[in-house]
Amino acid sequence: MSKAHKRNFFVGVTSHVNYRFCQNYTRDAMIASPSSSSGSFKIKRSVSSSSSHDELEKQIQSILQNDFTALPHILSIIPKDDWNVFADHLFAYHLEEDAWPLNLWALTQRPSEDLSLNEEQFHDMIVKRNVFSDMTVKWNRSLIEGFYKKAKLIYNDFDDFETEEEKKKMCELLSIFMKAYAESTPEDIPLLALKSATLFNDIVGYGDDLLSNTHNFFLEKSLIPLISNPTLVNLDDLNYVRPQKLQRLLDECVRLLHLYGRVKREPTIEPYQSLMVHWATITSSRSDVHFSWKTVEMVEKIYKAQHMPNVKKMRRLEGMMRDLINDHSDDGISESGSVFSQIGLGQLSEKLSDERWKPAKSKNGVIASSWSEGGVAARVEVEIKGDVNQTRKMVDKIVQDIFQNVKLFSKQEIETVDRDTSMMQFRVHTPFPFSPRYISADIHYHTTNDDDSTAVIYQSDRHKTPSGHQRAKMLLSGIQVTAKGRDRVRVTVMLHMDMCSSIPNWAASGQSSAMKKDLCKILGSSRQTLQV
Repeated sequence: MSKAHKRNFFVGVTSHVNYRFCQNYTRDAMIASPSSSSGSFKIKRSVSSSSSHDELEKQIQSILQNDFTALPHILSIIPKDDWNVFADHLFAYHLEEDAWPLNLWALTQRPSEDLSLNEEQFHDMIVKRNVFSDMTVKWNRSLIEGFYKKAKLIYNDFDDFETEEEKKKMCELLSIFMKAYAESTPEDIPLLALKSATLFNDIVGYGDDLLSNTHNFFLEKSLIPLISNPTLVNLDDLNYVRPQKLQRLLDECVRLLHLYGRVKREPTIEPYQSLMVHWATITSSRSDVHFSWKTVEMVEKIYKAQHMPNVKKMRRLEGMMRDLINDHSDDGISESGSVFSQIGLGQLSEKLSDERWKPAKSKNGVIASSWSEGGVAARVEVEIKGDVNQTRKMVDKIVQDIFQNVKLFSKQEIETVDRDTSMMQFRVHTPFPFSPRYISADIHYHTTNDDDSTAVIYQSDRHKTPSGHQRAKMLLSGIQVTAKGRDRVRVTVMLHMDMCSSIPNWAASGQSSAMKKDLCKILGSSRQTLQV
C-alpha cells in the first residue's frame, strides 16, 4: 500500500461513510465528533441541577441509540483514568446488538496521518476492544494456530536461518499460515472486520503489488503482531515465557511476512520470493469475493439469524455506565462488610461438589478442575502429610501463600478484623486492552473440633474501587483443610470471580488456566512449606 493511500485512508473513510451507510443508520450516528474528543477535558465529578441531569440522561440515551455526538461531553464528566472502564461497558453494550456504528464512529475519529492505536484516545480504546473481542480473536487464532504448533515443534532445528535446509523449513512453516489466510471464506471473517476491510478496499483499491492493499494492511496491522506474540490470542498461558530460540524463529517469520505485501516492487531472495508470489496471487484473486458489499450483506444476514442479544446484560451494562458517569457507584457503599451468612459453609460444600467442575489430569498428586459456566475459576485439591490438630494454622498459611503467589493478582492487602474474619483487597490483571479489575472480599474462618478448618471467601463492599479499575465480584470461594487420618490432611482450594462487563470468553479462559496452574504449583511443589 502506498504512503499516499495510507495518508488518505481515514479521511476517505469519513467522506465515504454517508454514501454507504446512511440508509441503515441515522445521520447523527455518522457525524464525527469534534477533534477535541481526543484532547484533555475539564473534569466534573457530579451533575448538580435537575435540568442538567435530564440533559445528561438524553445524551446517554442517544449514545445507546447510536448517536455519538454527545460522547465528548460524557468524556468531560468521566475522569480520564476511567475512560478504559467506560470503553469496556460501551463496547460490550453495543456488541450485543450491532457494534458497527460505534466501531465506524471510532474509525472516523482517527487523524488521517496517524494509523497507530493510541492508548490515551477514547476512540482507539473502542477499536482495540473490537480487535480483541471474542469473535475476532477466535478467527485470528484459527489463522495462526497450526503455524504456531508447528513452530513449537521445530524451533530447535534453526540456528541462523541461512542454510538451504533452514530456508526450506521456513517456507514449509510460513505456508501453513499463508494457506490458512488465503483459503479463509468470508463467512469465517467476523462481521465487523469484514465491514471495515470492505470499506477500506473501496477507498484504496487493489494497489500496485501482488498482494492487495486491503490484505496487506490487515496482515500488517492485525495478524503479524500476533505471529510475534501468540499470547494475545490465548495460544499460550498468560504466564508462559517463550524459549529464546522459539522467539527468534517467530521474529524471523515476522521479518519475512513484512516483505509479503511488496514482493512485486521489492523482490526478496529465493525460495521466499516464489512462496510469496504463489500465495499472494491466490489471496488477491479472491479480494472481489471477500471485500464486496454483496458479501457483507450475505454475512450480515447469517450473523443476525444466529445472534440473539442478551437483554439482561445490556440493562446491566447500561446501569454500570450511568453509575460511572454520575460518579456515585461507590458513594453509597456500606461499612457493614460482606454478604456473609451462617449457611456459607453448607453453600461452599455444595459448590465444591458441583457437577460443573470438570476435572483435568492429575499431576504429582494434585487434582485440578475447571468451571464450565463462566467467570475466572479454578479448583485444586491435594492430600499431604500434616498435623491434624493444626488445620486452622494451615488455612491461614494457605490464604497468605495463594494471594501472594498467584501471578494473576497484584497489590494484595489482607487485614485482620477479628479472630474469625479478615478483609482483603487486590487487583486482577486483565489481558490487553481491557481495564484491570479490582476485588474487595471478606474471609470468614471456621474450625470444627480442631481437625477441620475452612476459610469461606465472600464479596465485600468495604473498599472503594480505585480509579482506572473496573469492579469485579468475588463469587463464593473457599479453602478447606480436612483430616484424612492421624497425620494426613486434604487441602482444597476453590476460587471463582466474575470479571464483569466486557472481558471476552477467551480472556477469561486464559485467566482461569493461569490461575489453575499457579494453584497447582503452590499446592504441589510447595507441599513442605504448607505443613506446620
